[in-house]
Amino acid sequence: MYGRLLEQVGDLVDDVEAHRALWQDEDALYAASAGALDRGEATVEENTTLDLAVVRVPAGWPERPAHRFTQHRDVAIHPMAVHDRTTCNRIATICGDRLAFGYRYESWVQIVTRCPPPRIDLGPLAAALSEREPDRRAWSFDGVEQITPQLRPEGGTSGLGADGFLALLSDALASGAAAWDPYDTAA
Repeated sequence: MYGRLLEQVGDLVDDVEAHRALWQDEDALYAASAGALDRGEATVEENTTLDLAVVRVPAGWPERPAHRFTQHRDVAIHPMAVHDRTTCNRIATICGDRLAFGYRYESWVQIVTRCPPPRIDLGPLAAALSEREPDRRAWSFDGVEQITPQLRPEGGTSGLGADGFLALLSDALASGAAAWDPYDTAA
């Protein structure tokens, strides 16, 4: 198995262009996302106190497939284009009524360049957001133990509005107890 895998990887590395069909759509999404950020069409606002970046994307942008590690996600803006522009480990994305939050991979592991704040369990926030939704739409949180966990509403859209979502999220991040800290040596 490993021998066959190494042969295939070698073929891929030797002629990346021959395999363009495997990566061209996501590469185009990345390029479009980076360009939009460069032009100011999409923006990243940082709250360094909370280690939170708020990404604002035009409401009409469609979601397209992207990958983070082995996870498939439909996104309005490519996460790597965002990560190229902020070191914040907590990312909120606002695209019209599509609201989402995610922790970056770097908050899941020990890194030597800096120590990000620990992850807060946003399960209680998901329940509170669900209760506040005008149509009682459910919110879910993947869990702090996941590599890149997301907090998002069912169906991807919310009736709460960006300001209400960001206020509740900011409060939860500021006041929540650490639930995942890769530097925790007490375990």
